[in-house]
Amino acid sequence: MATKVNKKELKQPDILQSQFAQVLSMLQRHRTRIVQAAVVLGVVVLLGCGWVLYEWSNSRAAAALYLKAEDETMRAALSAPSNREKTLATYAKIIDQYPRSSSAMLARYRLAGDAYDQGRLDRAIDHYNAFIKQAPADSPLVALAWNGLGCAYEAKGNLPQARQSFDRALSSKAGDGFSGMTHQNLARVFEAQNDPRQALTHYRMALERVADPALARLLKRKIALLN
Repeated sequence: MATKVNKKELKQPDILQSQFAQVLSMLQRHRTRIVQAAVVLGVVVLLGCGWVLYEWSNSRAAAALYLKAEDETMRAALSAPSNREKTLATYAKIIDQYPRSSSAMLARYRLAGDAYDQGRLDRAIDHYNAFIKQAPADSPLVALAWNGLGCAYEAKGNLPQARQSFDRALSSKAGDGFSGMTHQNLARVFEAQNDPRQALTHYRMALERVADPALARLLKRKIALLN
Protein backbone atom coordinates (compact mmCIF):
# COMPACT_ATOMS: atom_id res chain seq x y z
CA MET A 1 0.00 0.00 0.00
CA ALA A 2 1.44 3.39 -1.01
CA THR A 3 2.28 5.86 1.72
CA LYS A 4 0.36 9.10 1.53
CA VAL A 5 2.52 12.23 1.28
CA ASN A 6 1.13 15.37 2.84
CA LYS A 7 1.56 18.92 1.51
CA LYS A 8 4.12 19.83 4.16
CA GLU A 9 6.44 17.02 3.06
CA LEU A 10 6.07 18.01 -0.59
CA LYS A 11 7.17 21.55 0.20
CA GLN A 12 10.28 20.45 2.14
CA PRO A 13 13.46 20.88 0.02
CA ASP A 14 15.40 17.77 -0.88
CA ILE A 15 18.37 17.55 1.50
CA LEU A 16 20.87 16.42 -1.12
CA GLN A 17 19.84 19.13 -3.55
CA SER A 18 20.08 21.74 -0.83
CA GLN A 19 23.59 20.64 0.20
CA PHE A 20 24.70 20.46 -3.43
CA ALA A 21 23.46 23.99 -3.99
CA GLN A 22 25.40 25.16 -0.94
CA VAL A 23 28.57 23.52 -2.23
CA LEU A 24 28.15 25.15 -5.64
CA SER A 25 27.59 28.50 -3.99
CA MET A 26 30.74 28.09 -1.90
CA LEU A 27 32.77 27.10 -4.97
CA GLN A 28 31.56 30.16 -6.83
CA ARG A 29 32.41 32.46 -3.93
CA HIS A 30 35.94 31.01 -3.56
CA ARG A 31 36.54 30.18 -7.20
CA THR A 32 39.65 32.37 -7.49
CA ARG A 33 41.30 30.88 -4.42
CA ILE A 34 40.50 27.34 -5.52
CA VAL A 35 41.98 27.94 -8.95
CA GLN A 36 45.10 29.47 -7.38
CA ALA A 37 45.49 26.50 -5.03
CA ALA A 38 45.09 24.06 -7.92
CA VAL A 39 47.72 25.92 -9.93
CA VAL A 40 50.14 25.90 -6.98
CA LEU A 41 49.56 22.17 -6.43
CA GLY A 42 50.14 21.49 -10.12
CA VAL A 43 53.38 23.47 -10.07
CA VAL A 44 54.58 21.59 -6.98
CA VAL A 45 53.82 18.23 -8.61
CA LEU A 46 55.57 19.26 -11.82
CA LEU A 47 58.60 20.51 -9.90
CA GLY A 48 58.74 17.27 -7.94
CA CYS A 49 58.58 15.18 -11.11
CA GLY A 50 61.14 17.43 -12.75
CA TRP A 51 63.53 17.06 -9.80
CA VAL A 52 63.22 13.27 -9.88
CA LEU A 53 63.92 13.22 -13.61
CA TYR A 54 66.82 15.64 -13.13
CA GLU A 55 68.40 13.45 -10.43
CA TRP A 56 67.86 10.34 -12.54
CA SER A 57 69.48 12.01 -15.54
CA ASN A 58 72.40 13.18 -13.39
CA SER A 59 72.90 9.69 -11.98
CA ARG A 60 73.05 8.21 -15.48
CA ALA A 61 75.50 10.84 -16.68
CA ALA A 62 77.67 10.42 -13.58
CA ALA A 63 77.67 6.64 -13.99
CA ALA A 64 78.77 6.99 -17.61
CA LEU A 65 81.67 9.22 -16.59
CA TYR A 66 82.64 6.85 -13.78
CA LEU A 67 82.69 3.86 -16.11
CA LYS A 68 84.86 5.88 -18.46
CA ALA A 69 87.25 6.65 -15.60
CA GLU A 70 87.37 2.99 -14.58
CA ASP A 71 88.19 2.03 -18.16
CA GLU A 72 90.95 4.63 -18.21
CA THR A 73 92.27 3.26 -14.92
CA MET A 74 92.59 -0.22 -16.40
CA ARG A 75 94.27 1.17 -19.50
CA ALA A 76 96.65 3.23 -17.37
CA ALA A 77 97.78 0.10 -15.58
CA LEU A 78 98.86 -1.35 -18.91
CA SER A 79 100.14 1.74 -20.68
CA ALA A 80 101.67 5.16 -20.06
CA PRO A 81 101.48 6.59 -16.50
CA SER A 82 100.30 9.87 -18.04
CA ASN A 83 96.84 8.31 -18.35
CA ARG A 84 96.58 8.43 -14.57
CA GLU A 85 96.18 12.22 -14.57
CA LYS A 86 93.40 11.94 -17.13
CA THR A 87 91.61 9.41 -14.96
CA LEU A 88 91.95 11.55 -11.84
CA ALA A 89 90.59 14.54 -13.76
CA THR A 90 87.54 12.49 -14.74
CA TYR A 91 86.93 11.54 -11.10
CA ALA A 92 87.21 15.20 -10.10
CA LYS A 93 84.76 16.15 -12.85
CA ILE A 94 82.21 13.63 -11.57
CA ILE A 95 82.45 15.07 -8.05
CA ASP A 96 82.18 18.64 -9.33
CA GLN A 97 79.21 18.08 -11.65
CA TYR A 98 77.30 15.33 -9.83
CA PRO A 99 78.32 15.61 -6.15
CA ARG A 100 75.33 13.70 -4.73
CA SER A 101 75.55 10.73 -7.09
CA SER A 102 76.81 7.29 -6.11
CA SER A 103 79.43 7.65 -8.83
CA ALA A 104 80.80 10.75 -7.08
CA MET A 105 80.90 8.76 -3.86
CA LEU A 106 83.01 6.04 -5.51
CA ALA A 107 85.18 8.68 -7.19
CA ARG A 108 85.99 10.12 -3.75
CA TYR A 109 87.09 6.68 -2.58
CA ARG A 110 89.32 6.28 -5.65
CA LEU A 111 90.85 9.73 -5.22
CA ALA A 112 91.51 9.04 -1.53
CA GLY A 113 93.42 5.87 -2.35
CA ASP A 114 95.44 7.57 -5.06
CA ALA A 115 96.28 10.53 -2.82
CA TYR A 116 97.48 8.15 -0.10
CA ASP A 117 99.64 6.23 -2.57
CA GLN A 118 101.18 9.51 -3.72
CA GLY A 119 101.91 10.63 -0.15
CA ARG A 120 99.37 13.47 -0.30
CA LEU A 121 98.03 12.57 3.11
CA ASP A 122 95.91 15.65 3.86
CA ARG A 123 94.09 15.26 0.56
CA ALA A 124 93.62 11.54 1.22
CA ILE A 125 92.11 12.35 4.62
CA ASP A 126 89.71 14.87 3.06
CA HIS A 127 88.55 12.41 0.40
CA TYR A 128 88.15 9.54 2.87
CA ASN A 129 86.08 11.73 5.20
CA ALA A 130 83.91 12.93 2.30
CA PHE A 131 83.37 9.35 1.15
CA ILE A 132 82.45 8.12 4.64
CA LYS A 133 79.98 10.97 5.04
CA GLN A 134 78.21 10.10 1.78
CA ALA A 135 78.41 6.30 1.70
CA PRO A 136 75.71 3.99 3.11
CA ALA A 137 76.65 2.84 6.60
CA ASP A 138 76.45 -0.84 5.63
CA SER A 139 78.78 -0.51 2.63
CA PRO A 140 81.91 -2.70 2.93
CA LEU A 141 83.88 0.20 1.50
CA VAL A 142 83.13 2.20 4.66
CA ALA A 143 85.19 -0.22 6.75
CA LEU A 144 87.99 0.00 4.19
CA ALA A 145 87.75 3.79 4.15
CA TRP A 146 88.07 3.96 7.94
CA ASN A 147 91.16 1.76 7.66
CA GLY A 148 92.55 3.97 4.89
CA LEU A 149 91.87 7.06 7.00
CA GLY A 150 93.64 5.45 9.95
CA CYS A 151 96.67 4.62 7.80
CA ALA A 152 96.81 8.22 6.56
CA TYR A 153 96.75 9.57 10.12
CA GLU A 154 99.35 6.99 11.13
CA ALA A 155 101.62 8.09 8.28
CA LYS A 156 101.26 11.69 9.51
CA GLY A 157 102.27 10.59 13.00
CA ASN A 158 98.83 11.31 14.47
CA LEU A 159 98.50 8.03 16.35
CA PRO A 160 95.43 8.95 18.47
CA GLN A 161 93.44 9.80 15.32
CA ALA A 162 94.74 6.67 13.63
CA ARG A 163 93.60 4.53 16.54
CA GLN A 164 90.19 6.21 16.56
CA SER A 165 89.77 5.56 12.83
CA PHE A 166 90.70 1.88 13.19
CA ASP A 167 88.24 1.56 16.07
CA ARG A 168 85.54 3.02 13.82
CA ALA A 169 86.46 0.46 11.16
CA LEU A 170 85.90 -2.35 13.66
CA SER A 171 82.56 -0.95 14.81
CA SER A 172 81.24 -0.27 11.31
CA LYS A 173 78.43 -2.50 10.03
CA ALA A 174 80.70 -4.31 7.58
CA GLY A 175 83.71 -4.22 9.88
CA ASP A 176 83.72 -7.95 10.65
CA GLY A 177 84.73 -8.76 7.09
CA PHE A 178 87.97 -6.81 7.49
CA SER A 179 88.60 -7.31 11.20
CA GLY A 180 91.85 -9.22 10.67
CA MET A 181 93.40 -6.30 8.82
CA THR A 182 91.97 -3.78 11.28
CA HIS A 183 93.29 -5.61 14.35
CA GLN A 184 96.71 -5.73 12.71
CA ASN A 185 96.53 -1.97 12.11
CA LEU A 186 95.52 -1.35 15.71
CA ALA A 187 98.34 -3.58 16.96
CA ARG A 188 100.84 -1.57 14.94
CA VAL A 189 99.55 1.69 16.46
CA PHE A 190 99.71 0.35 20.02
CA GLU A 191 103.23 -0.90 19.32
CA ALA A 192 104.21 2.59 18.15
CA GLN A 193 102.67 4.01 21.34
CA ASN A 194 104.86 1.69 23.44
CA ASP A 195 101.90 -0.36 24.64
CA PRO A 196 103.08 -3.94 24.01
CA ARG A 197 100.24 -5.52 25.98
CA GLN A 198 97.53 -4.01 23.77
CA ALA A 199 99.64 -4.61 20.67
CA LEU A 200 99.98 -8.28 21.58
CA THR A 201 96.22 -8.57 22.14
CA HIS A 202 95.41 -7.18 18.71
CA TYR A 203 98.11 -9.20 16.93
CA ARG A 204 96.58 -12.34 18.41
CA MET A 205 93.10 -11.27 17.35
CA ALA A 206 94.41 -10.59 13.86
CA LEU A 207 96.04 -14.04 13.73
CA GLU A 208 92.70 -15.67 14.55
CA ARG A 209 91.10 -14.01 11.54
CA VAL A 210 93.67 -14.23 8.72
CA ALA A 211 93.68 -16.92 6.05
CA ASP A 212 96.92 -15.98 4.27
CA PRO A 213 99.73 -18.33 5.44
CA ALA A 214 102.46 -15.74 4.80
CA LEU A 215 100.63 -13.11 6.84
CA ALA A 216 99.97 -15.65 9.58
CA ARG A 217 103.72 -16.37 9.82
CA LEU A 218 104.45 -12.65 10.06
CA LEU A 219 101.91 -12.23 12.86
CA LYS A 220 103.34 -15.20 14.74
CA ARG A 221 106.79 -13.61 14.60
CA LYS A 222 105.36 -10.34 15.91
CA ILE A 223 103.65 -12.18 18.76
CA ALA A 224 106.83 -14.08 19.60
CA LEU A 225 108.85 -10.85 19.74
CA LEU A 226 106.34 -9.14 22.02
CA ASN A 227 106.20 -12.16 24.32
